Amino acid sequence: AGWLPGLAPWATVATTAAMAVVAHLAAARHETQANVYRATAQRLRGVHKLWSVSPSRYSAAEAAALVDEVETAITTENGAWLADWGKGSEAP
Repeated sequence: AGWLPGLAPWATVATTAAMAVVAHLAAARHETQANVYRATAQRLRGVHKLWSVSPSRYSAAEAAALVDEVETAITTENGAWLADWGKGSEAP
């Protein structure tokens, strides 16, 4: 029958429990990323809204300011993503 016949069901339970914990941690990480993306999208909508109502929005200075604001928002989001990704790749 085997070395420890009663061990197989418990090994299955332990494996299932461990996988449930791993799935929960992955879901929490995805939720955090979704919140960061949502905040970035909201920030970009605000930047666009301010630019779209500016009477001088087609001037070179306004275009440059728009590009700077968008790049800052995307760079900030990218930095948050890299920091989160780095946490996930660290050895325990």
